[in-house]
Amino acid sequence: MNRFPLLSLLAAVAFFGADASGQVIGDRATLQNLLGGNGVLHDFEAYNVAFGGAENINVLYLDEFTIANGQGPGLVSDGAAYSCALNTLQWNGDAYFGLPTKTFLANSGDGILTISYDAPVGAFGVDLLTFQGYGDSAVVEVFDPAGALIYASAPLSVSGPSPVFFGYQAPAIGSVRISSMAYSWGIVINDHLFGSISGPSLTVNRLIAGVTASLTVSNATPGGVVGVAYSLSGGGPSTANVGGCGAVSVSLSAPIRILPPMVANAAGTATWSANVPAGTTGVMVWVQGMDVASCALTNGVAQAIG
Repeated sequence: MNRFPLLSLLAAVAFFGADASGQVIGDRATLQNLLGGNGVLHDFEAYNVAFGGAENINVLYLDEFTIANGQGPGLVSDGAAYSCALNTLQWNGDAYFGLPTKTFLANSGDGILTISYDAPVGAFGVDLLTFQGYGDSAVVEVFDPAGALIYASAPLSVSGPSPVFFGYQAPAIGSVRISSMAYSWGIVINDHLFGSISGPSLTVNRLIAGVTASLTVSNATPGGVVGVAYSLSGGGPSTANVGGCGAVSVSLSAPIRILPPMVANAAGTATWSANVPAGTTGVMVWVQGMDVASCALTNGVAQAIG
């Protein structure tokens, strides 16, 4: 493995606004950890649809108040709404084209489903599926509360009824757009979990050789000291002594290096940034942050330099 002094990569410190940071969440367990076991789950089980069947629900917009085909309100709980610009939304029953449970999609004609949050959320995740025999690719776009694009995924392979998880975290997410690349009906979704991040969270952005990377700790104590440590050896666990916090178990393997601490701004955010040296593609980096004021660790991030 090509190793390099990461401190030289991150020595230059600058502040970026909170809206500049965001990160893909790799699995549902990580999302649940970020949400502190809380969050709102929409599992799409409330609508009465026949086993093996599906129904167009004859509305373009679904939230907790919607009545569709005489069913509702309360088909989903408060917090998020689902919409399409054309045609109708559709509810799928258990075993419809091989789907494992009740699911939901936009039978929209343009393949696009939009999810809008009643209030900005810090993280969300959703299972992406498609019908047996109708493999597809999904593009997921994430927007801030003002409608500005935060992130757009590369096409994600969704080969059939086996769920493909997609999650994302950012300081403020206002809406999500999920697009089918192959069909006029949308990507099937299930088990949409969303909410505010519990405690401090770490995001690592643009960790690509030859460009500027940033490491951001959000939701820390405003005006408090924030630290970030990293390892080139692995994701631990191991024990580290952190000032007045004493011995803590971290998701880093020795040797552990610590970046110069920062003071979080009034929004509880601190960001380290620098250029990533050329020639480092493929190097694995494990990173974790800490809100020293509350002795609360962030999530750990393991990422290869692109």
